[in-house]
Amino acid sequence: MKHKNSLVKLEKIIPNNLLNQIQYIHSSLLSWWILTCGSKPLVFNQQLAMVFSPHQDDETLGCGGMIARKREQGIPVVVTFLTDGRGSHGLDPHIQLQSYYLPH
Repeated sequence: MKHKNSLVKLEKIIPNNLLNQIQYIHSSLLSWWILTCGSKPLVFNQQLAMVFSPHQDDETLGCGGMIARKREQGIPVVVTFLTDGRGSHGLDPHIQLQSYYLPH
């Protein structure tokens, strides 16, 4: 919402055709940077990674790419869940405390 208000203010100050040109230049520069500088492979250090996740699947949404890349390179990753999901499922007797270790 804050950005939309800023854009509305800019549209009142700067003519629309000039704003379009600025946006075109910005997107061209961004595309150029991504294609020439920004799309180099990430280099990870070889140290073990420990991920703390509030709930199951948050580790996947938050840093699943990093986990996958480290595992592809044979780097150990430990995921620690801070809750077991009981709060979102009431008193489900089938939920048990579990630990998972992702082997090399």
